[in-house]
Amino acid sequence: MKESRFVFILAVMILLCVSLVSSEMMELGLEDYNIGVDPTPTTKHSVRGGPIEHGSPLNPYIPKLPPPPSSPSPSPSPPPPPQPLD
Repeated sequence: MKESRFVFILAVMILLCVSLVSSEMMELGLEDYNIGVDPTPTTKHSVRGGPIEHGSPLNPYIPKLPPPPSSPSPSPSPPPPPQPLD
């Protein structure tokens, strides 16, 4: 009984050590990507002063597409061949 308890505790300790080492290796930060830190914008910086433009459209004008060409009307049947003269 004591031996199985010892093996269990040893296995738990090994798992904890492995998970601790792997979590330390997986820590990533912004410095790892060589990108400058982009701070969150504040309302002071995101609101720009200037005149209000009235009459400018909110959405761009998208013209409607022309309807597809109608299907060709069925061609009239060819005239019957001439009757031979008797």
